[in-house]
Amino acid sequence: MSEYLIQSGTLTAIADAIRDKTGESGQIAPEDMPDKISNIGPDGRLSAVLDGTITELTTDVETITEYALYQRPALTAVHAPNCTYAANSAFNKCAALAVLDMPQLYSTGNYTFTGCTALTQVVLPNLWHPLNSAFSSCSNLQKADIGGTQPKTEFYSNCFKDCAALDTLIVRGAQISFLNSTSLEGTAIAAGNGYIYVPAALVDSYKQETNWTLYAEQIRAIEDHPDITGGAV
Repeated sequence: MSEYLIQSGTLTAIADAIRDKTGESGQIAPEDMPDKISNIGPDGRLSAVLDGTITELTTDVETITEYALYQRPALTAVHAPNCTYAANSAFNKCAALAVLDMPQLYSTGNYTFTGCTALTQVVLPNLWHPLNSAFSSCSNLQKADIGGTQPKTEFYSNCFKDCAALDTLIVRGAQISFLNSTSLEGTAIAAGNGYIYVPAALVDSYKQETNWTLYAEQIRAIEDHPDITGGAV
């Protein structure tokens, strides 16, 4: 077997890199480094999430790929501050996912968060393009606070379909957002038991806009309900 001389500083750098990717804080013996490295997936801590070793994912990736975390029953929280795109079914059926921290999320694929039944609220200030069924069947989702940094959001078909508890939708963009006729089917809002909050300057326009007219009597001004919306941003 060939032998190589590795300086201690190199080992320290490798150990630091492993800790940065896995979230570990303790010492790592040189003989354990190969296994530690082999368990690091493309999303850093992703492999540990996949096998259930950890329940909270923190990652600096900008894209989360199709089915990357599909049906991970142990996953409770995602912190992805740089992620702008989560692809088709990326978090589909992550039934324990209760914390979604993705402030830069700009676009989703289809069924990206479908069946995330532990979600009770989402705050996505950069979201422009949630595709078909992006949040469908999130049965305990009560509040969705969308937009603000983007001028508008396009809510595609079945976006919140069968989110039975959804009684608060906040749409912050300075322009009128697009709403598909099926985006809110099966929600508390569609049943007449919730409200949609938009900028005060757009309330009358929303009440006359295609598909939003279905909820004209439930549209309110964000600025008039700071206890619910937190006010204008």
